[in-house]
Amino acid sequence: MRLQLVDQQHQKTNSSYLLDWFAPELADAKIEDNGPFYPNETVPITITSERYYLTKETYNESLSFNIRPEHGSVVNRTLHKEKPGRVDDPEPEGRGRRHQWKIEVPAKAFRDGAINVSSYPTAHPHVEYNITVPQPTVYASAYSEVTDISTSISYLVERPRYTVKHTTSEQVRDDLLDAGYEVRRVDDAGHAYGLEKYVKTDPVEYDVDRRRFYEPERQQFFLESNPEWSANGTTTETQTWTTMESEWRSDRGGAGTFTGDTRRKQVRDAEYRTEKEFRYETTETYETTETYEDTYTTTEQEIKLQEKCGMFGCRIYRTTVSTTKTHTVTRTREVTRSRTVHRTYWSTRPHSHTHEYTGDIRRVTVREPEYERQYEYKVEQQHSETRRVYLAEHRTLVDPASYEWQSWKSVQSQFQAESAARSANVRISSIEPSKRWALRKQAGTGTVRTSSPRTGERVLKTFGRGDVTLTKYFAREDTKQLPEMESREVYRTVEYTGAGMIDTATIKDILIEKSKEKYDE
Repeated sequence: MRLQLVDQQHQKTNSSYLLDWFAPELADAKIEDNGPFYPNETVPITITSERYYLTKETYNESLSFNIRPEHGSVVNRTLHKEKPGRVDDPEPEGRGRRHQWKIEVPAKAFRDGAINVSSYPTAHPHVEYNITVPQPTVYASAYSEVTDISTSISYLVERPRYTVKHTTSEQVRDDLLDAGYEVRRVDDAGHAYGLEKYVKTDPVEYDVDRRRFYEPERQQFFLESNPEWSANGTTTETQTWTTMESEWRSDRGGAGTFTGDTRRKQVRDAEYRTEKEFRYETTETYETTETYEDTYTTTEQEIKLQEKCGMFGCRIYRTTVSTTKTHTVTRTREVTRSRTVHRTYWSTRPHSHTHEYTGDIRRVTVREPEYERQYEYKVEQQHSETRRVYLAEHRTLVDPASYEWQSWKSVQSQFQAESAARSANVRISSIEPSKRWALRKQAGTGTVRTSSPRTGERVLKTFGRGDVTLTKYFAREDTKQLPEMESREVYRTVEYTGAGMIDTATIKDILIEKSKEKYDE
């Protein structure tokens, strides 16, 4: 990373080594409004860093820094980027940038002297670059006085808690009175309409004969032949019985009785594969010894000397006589021959499309069958069978049903009573004035805060609250002179809590005294 810092006089500081952290120095600290400020106000300050350059935009990803004021807090941060090639840019190819921070500092913090702000890299917070903030004009509090106070009083009292119930029924009212309730109020609730219902008091009595059929056709035939009988639905019946069953097991043990018989049982079948015979022709080479006749010729030359005599004497003459013979010799040699042979093989499919099926097949055992020894046991088995039963019955009336009018309920609405009376088995039996009772029963005690205790209530605590109007006068911190009519009204609250009942006048005196002790200067 190559870093270049430029101050306001365009003095350059170059750094070309690699940095893994960085924080710019601070160039300016400016108070936006010089005041004067009251001690409870905040002073807005703008902090500007020195301009710095990054030779590559990607270097910005590794930069992380912040500022730290001695008092107050940072409320805003702004990055100002400059485009390359400005006329007054000392590094036209660079990418100049500077930062601005908005901070707010309580005005009263300047009473203790100058305030510093520092920038630091987040990776190394102990490395700081400081700048001092200019001193603003801050009012100093000269004195204050209580100019008004309004008081309010409340009381924590103990009151009984009640469970309240309402009813229009005399029976319910009497039950509540027996349970400890007392009547607090009786109101007129209109009229009560008594309703009666015509109900069966004694059921009809029949002498009933029943018959059961296991087939619907038989039931139907019986009903057609006996019209005084009628169908009475269906039901089911379950029949259970026990049998002794024979059971073969692969090992001895378990429920039942061993009979002593055993058997050899095949538990897995053998597995076979059907194969076909295929044939094909192929050429093979072989080595053999053969006999052959080798004919060759030989030539023999013979020189003969012959003496001939003449008139001039004898002379010896040389002549060459050649004799050629033909010879025949029987020899043997190793030779390679080829021949066509026919081969066959067994398979489920031909190895080549040129191979022919001969028509013969065979079955080959792939896996032998498996057997195990089994043991016979006699086991008791439970059986059940559910059958549908078709019913028929014949009823003979012995005693008819009895009915009478009986009290049903009471309603408060005439419309509801008349609507119910439209039914054939409901009638209005009485119309009487109706009352509504409000009853209550004490369910313990509780506390409540009120401004007006009731007579006889036990007061546990008295709470007093005073809303104080405080006038504060200020002097300039630099001149220590009181400005003309420079004052402010502030509002404070004083509170007092005492045990038991305290009268209004006493509470007011206590609150006035507390406000003067706390705020008069």
